[in-house]
Amino acid sequence: MWGCDWNGFWGGTGGWGIGFGFLNVFFVLLMVFVLTYACYRLFRSSRPVPSGFTDQQDSLHILKSRLARGEISLEEYQEMHQVLAPDR
Repeated sequence: MWGCDWNGFWGGTGGWGIGFGFLNVFFVLLMVFVLTYACYRLFRSSRPVPSGFTDQQDSLHILKSRLARGEISLEEYQEMHQVLAPDR
């Protein structure tokens, strides 16, 4: 009635016809994106992260912060820096 076509799930006879065809395609694409993103996040978090470098950087950052706040002296800083990063 009045040009409304409610045939099938996709709306219309060709799948892209009048009705809710565009909305259905949009929601299917949205679901595919959400599932793909969820899988990406799941598998990304399970990858091993090399922690040696980041731990060393974090330790050096804490050491610099302690020196800046005056919690340790320059000599203590230099000694601890040699222990944490002997190659620098």
